[in-house]
Amino acid sequence: MVQVNPMHTKRIKDLQGNSPNKTDEKDPKVIADIIALGHALTVVLPEGPAAELRRLTQARERSNERYVALVNQLQCLVAIIFPEFLQVMRDAKTLTARYLLAQCPAPKDIIEYGLDNLIRTIKKVSRGKLKEDRAKALYEVAKASVGVIEGQASIIREIRELLVAMDAAEAFTEDLEKGMAYYLEQIPYSGSILSIKGIKEVTAAGLIGEVGDFRKFRTLSEILKLAGLDLYEISSGKHQGKRRISKRGRSLMRKLLYFASLNTVRSGGIMHSKYKQYLERGMPKTKALIAIARKLIGIIFAVVRDQSVYEKDFSKASLAYKEAA
Repeated sequence: MVQVNPMHTKRIKDLQGNSPNKTDEKDPKVIADIIALGHALTVVLPEGPAAELRRLTQARERSNERYVALVNQLQCLVAIIFPEFLQVMRDAKTLTARYLLAQCPAPKDIIEYGLDNLIRTIKKVSRGKLKEDRAKALYEVAKASVGVIEGQASIIREIRELLVAMDAAEAFTEDLEKGMAYYLEQIPYSGSILSIKGIKEVTAAGLIGEVGDFRKFRTLSEILKLAGLDLYEISSGKHQGKRRISKRGRSLMRKLLYFASLNTVRSGGIMHSKYKQYLERGMPKTKALIAIARKLIGIIFAVVRDQSVYEKDFSKASLAYKEAA
């Protein structure tokens, strides 16, 4: 099975009789011509555990999008009745902030709760991370809050509903990740991918779900095209165009590789030195991370193909093995 890009059919149909005519009779011939020319794209349909991983990854992505929307709604409502709350607590997603919003969503509730109770509660819920000064700051801003008073009860009702929905979204995401870990164990080469420092279970499961089966791809270039990480340039004559990634591929796969790259370029990461080299050459940070993502997919393809595990200093390890032999 192969895949034909609709963009290709749109362009090549004009060659048939030099006409933009589009009919049910013409389309199959155009598609057949593209396949005959060898311009069809490789497609691997996920099966078994890989198919489950694709659906779980997509479900997790949608769940995260819903969670972000809930957080934005929560912050918007809090900014109406208690704008100073976000200045003191900074992040409405934290466990302490959500607990306080559930118990004392309005400034008057904070005042009625009392400073001593507020100090004890914040210390207990945050497990000592937030100190007495944070509780005092919240109590003081509550006394001088400029939040809206009219219609406050209805807003508080919606805030509490959003908090319940956020808890449910987090629980659902956690359940999805357990399912991803379960099916990942059934993939024979998952251990090879997880041996790469910086790639965790969620990323590995997501990549396998997006690719389908790494072993069914013959070359690295096919996987790069699938991800939309293949390079192109527009040059003519003396004009030399810049090289860019095509982005004609699976966007979620690119996202997973990008965040995996962020993990590997940190201090002590397997790609930290390479990332520094790119930056020293004047490469922008985003472009350098894309280059790291391309290298990561190459490493994944290699360890799966060779049925091996990743070794950071492979050349040194190979030399030591030869000397021992």
